[in-house]
Amino acid sequence: MASTSYDSIEKIWSGPKDKEYYGPDMTLGEVALLILKLHADTVMQVFDPTGETLTGAQLYEQSRRLAHAFQHLNLHRGDVVGISAKNTTYLTEVVIAALLSGTPINPLHPDFDKETVAYMYEITKPKVIFCDVDNYETLAAVKESLKFKTELILLSGKLPGVRNIEDLLKDGAEGYDPKTLFACPHLCGDDTAFIISSSGVTGLPKGVTRSHRSLLNNTKIPQLFTAKTVIFCISPLYWVSCIFTLLVSLVNGCKRIITNKPFSVEYFAEVVSRHQVTFVITVPHHMALLAKSPRTDLVEKLASVQSFVCSGSKLPLTIWNRLYELLGSNRFSVLYGLSEVGGVSKNIGGPVGCEGKLLRNIQVRILDERGNALGPNHTGHIHIKLNQRWGGYYHNPQETQTTVTPDGKWLLTGDHGYFDDEGCLHFQTRDTDVFKYNHFPVYPKQIEDIIQHLPGVHEVGIFGVPDDVSTNLTACAVVREQNEEGQKLTAEQIKAIVAEHLSEAYHLKGGVYFVDQLPKTTNNKIQRRRILEELKQKCGITALIQFTVIKMGSCEVHYDAATRTWLGPRGKEFYGPEMTLGEVTMRVLNLNADKILQHCDITNVQLTGRQLAQQGLTIERAFRQMGLQVGDVIGIAANNTTYLTGVTIAAMLCGTPINPLHPDFDQETVKYMFDITEPKLIFCDVENYEIIKAVNENLAKPAKIYLVNGKIEGVSDVWDLLKEDESIAPAAYVPCPTLNGDHTAFIVCSSGTTGMPKGVTRSHRSLICNCKKLVKNPNTYTRDTVVLSFSPLYWISGTYMLLANLLNGCKRIITHRPYTVEYLLEIVQRHQVTFLFLASHQIALLSKCQIDESKIRAKLESVKVLIGAGSKVCKAVSQRMYDLIGNMRFVVGYGLSEMGGISKNLGGPLGSEGKVMRNVELRVLDKLRMPLGINEVGIIYGHLRYKWAGYYRNPEATKRALSPDGQWLRTGDIGYLDSEGYLYILTRDTDVFKYNNFQIYPEQIEEFILRLPGVSEACVFGVPDEVSTNLTACAVVRTDDEEGRKLTADQVRNIVERYLSSAYHIRGGIFFVDSLPKTSNDKLQRRKVPQMIKNLGIVAE
Repeated sequence: MASTSYDSIEKIWSGPKDKEYYGPDMTLGEVALLILKLHADTVMQVFDPTGETLTGAQLYEQSRRLAHAFQHLNLHRGDVVGISAKNTTYLTEVVIAALLSGTPINPLHPDFDKETVAYMYEITKPKVIFCDVDNYETLAAVKESLKFKTELILLSGKLPGVRNIEDLLKDGAEGYDPKTLFACPHLCGDDTAFIISSSGVTGLPKGVTRSHRSLLNNTKIPQLFTAKTVIFCISPLYWVSCIFTLLVSLVNGCKRIITNKPFSVEYFAEVVSRHQVTFVITVPHHMALLAKSPRTDLVEKLASVQSFVCSGSKLPLTIWNRLYELLGSNRFSVLYGLSEVGGVSKNIGGPVGCEGKLLRNIQVRILDERGNALGPNHTGHIHIKLNQRWGGYYHNPQETQTTVTPDGKWLLTGDHGYFDDEGCLHFQTRDTDVFKYNHFPVYPKQIEDIIQHLPGVHEVGIFGVPDDVSTNLTACAVVREQNEEGQKLTAEQIKAIVAEHLSEAYHLKGGVYFVDQLPKTTNNKIQRRRILEELKQKCGITALIQFTVIKMGSCEVHYDAATRTWLGPRGKEFYGPEMTLGEVTMRVLNLNADKILQHCDITNVQLTGRQLAQQGLTIERAFRQMGLQVGDVIGIAANNTTYLTGVTIAAMLCGTPINPLHPDFDQETVKYMFDITEPKLIFCDVENYEIIKAVNENLAKPAKIYLVNGKIEGVSDVWDLLKEDESIAPAAYVPCPTLNGDHTAFIVCSSGTTGMPKGVTRSHRSLICNCKKLVKNPNTYTRDTVVLSFSPLYWISGTYMLLANLLNGCKRIITHRPYTVEYLLEIVQRHQVTFLFLASHQIALLSKCQIDESKIRAKLESVKVLIGAGSKVCKAVSQRMYDLIGNMRFVVGYGLSEMGGISKNLGGPLGSEGKVMRNVELRVLDKLRMPLGINEVGIIYGHLRYKWAGYYRNPEATKRALSPDGQWLRTGDIGYLDSEGYLYILTRDTDVFKYNNFQIYPEQIEEFILRLPGVSEACVFGVPDEVSTNLTACAVVRTDDEEGRKLTADQVRNIVERYLSSAYHIRGGIFFVDSLPKTSNDKLQRRKVPQMIKNLGIVAE
């Protein structure tokens, strides 16, 4: 069992701490669609009575059609959908459609009587109710009595004049667009997903609200449920166990077996055996029937089941022991939980009779009658910490208020119990079942546990008989076994065993009563408070108790005029904030174990998800054996090759930040960066080994060097870390316990346009949110996506493509051959690349190449998205790309190493950086840091949504980059946003110069020069002048063709004078050069251009 910790000062017991897998705003419908799409070809549901199967794709499509049909039913967010039906084929799709629509689901038992149905539906007021033919008459009678309008829809069968599920699917086909999201746009994790009926132990049930977030946290358990798990639960949706298994299937990708047949040991065993079920959750009375069955083949029939979970009420000890014998203590577990919070504790292999150890993220305290916290072995009221917002009991604020503490942080369970010294929880009884005898509290369950040891006892219920002197006398109702031992059982035997084991306060002074059945809820929980009432209604204590036992695409930008802030569309974090890149990567690789996820174009070596996971884990173990700790840095100065991904995965698993440098960096730059980051290990290529070796010898703290793409005698390499006889299976992965989402994952280099690069820290959380795309994103990375980027890991685009591959399970093509347009077209066509990320200069070369346009289009036919980013993409290049592949496939991206993507232009105005991306907030400030409005030019600031650790070991630069409150990042770019929310970047603030007191923005001039035929690149800069401060000059690189050779300085001057005002005219000269100085990020180093021209002795024309 999992460990439970105890805080002796606060007197609080806590289960193991675990991270929230999904982001807090994610909803069940969104996750379900993603999982169904991931398992499109897998059978996800089998209806046993008919053998009908549904794949992920079928569930996905039918659920979306029903969500569309819900719009025709005029269902809106918050409207309730009632379900009173057995498990049938279409029930799952109805649930998913409701979850997508933001319409809470209120499931009732299909065998409920009219009174109970009417009582619940008067509270929840469903707009539609899905039912079966079998209970339609009951529901129709209820509908007539309701004080609101509703519609009944049949989930199974047909009746004249009554709409059924097939009719609804036909309605959903009208106007259905597969590209529609079918997800309520403003729905969040705290919204109510289900309204579950409480067990009604103390009267009529209440509507327990359960949020999307709480149910996602209850059901996403990747350690227990995988794509190979086969789940079976015989309960209808009314029971929490059925809701649990349905959601487990949808959020983990498991196969689920459903049935509408009643439970019998024979049928249960046949279903389990026929479908090779691996996980079963059921209730104690089913398990009791199983334990008492005379069948001799149960061990064989149930052999496939890896986990039996029993929950719902207290399991008798004799049954428990028998199940241990039948199933084994390692396969059978007892779960204690509440409708309000889900599972609380689980006993798997622990002491018989206790509720076991607390589950993950659960905190419990025990209080006495005065509200004082109690320690171990003291019985009191069980309180559970509410870790997430709870919506309470639906439309019942009074009951909600009495169920939580005044501060709203603890749930009063109504149960009595205690923790022993080992941290095991022992449930004693319901708070409402406790009664007093001579001022002593009597806990019925303690007496029942003793009586259950007697042969011949089937069920027992302890209750109090009012007494004028003693307040209550303890009494007992017993159901005998239907066998010889049951017939022999006497009241004296029962009284004697209680007197032998318990104190005088617990003795049965109120009598022993033999009955045929005990009153129960539809959850099969004994209603102790009704036993005495039922007995009084009959003449003769041993008379039969008459009681019916139920057999169970486009980015829209919002401008806040008050704060002068532009906000991108709100998006949700898919994973929880504490999740790390390594954890997510391992789960995605396991989901795609047999799929090829990496293909090296040069060597043709392919790696599956399983192989990548094994490589990562094996190298991680080697890292740990070397003594690497969380926070130690790993340097990488290498091209994309087969084993570099395994090194990256290992570092992310270990919590060792990766500092990637360009493999072509000179010694000075390498030493400058590694002096800052002080890597413990450096991975490099054979080609740059000598440079890395020379740098390492001069570092204050030399690192251990490993080669990743070849061998040199006497030099360690990656194969030393990948010994095949020591490889680790992915199942052995254990997350680093001290690592969380805010820890630094990468230290990427800033572009260094104004000097040496800085080390930009990027956290696990920020990179997960940047690179994990949701299903609703039109540019999503899916399992069918094939990504390509020529960038090494040093470039943020290279890092992003690697993480997009690992976090989304798509295929990644790698190469270290230099970029040429010919090679690009060849590799794209060979691998049918669908997602292409190119640097701006690579885009420019593609747009200006002399290859026939029809051939280019044919070669790029597979590409659905082509992103150009890194530096400004001029209008002429954008227009050319629009002409080549269309404006809905070519995307211009603008972003920062510090924040990731900021805006994108998808089919927007030429020259714009596009609209602000999801969860991004921008402001434009003047030099006094005052906010500017629409079309006003200033410095762009981006809001830091996640914790940012700044520039690595450079607090001064970090301080300069941030606003005084630390919430906004100064981008260093000058620009504005227009009235439609499009962002325009004019230049870097360090590039601006003045002419006669006019601000000159170089990129505005370059934009026009680049339109000229024969111009490959252009760089505008200022030449100091005593009168005008600066004169505008320009360096031009000609294209290597006839038009380039014909290009003259006058042509360059003329186009500027034709389109721009006098202040922008080129008075400082035009210089034709062979190349322009750039960083390894391919960003222009404008400041170096004048010195380069001077050194080369180039004369202005």
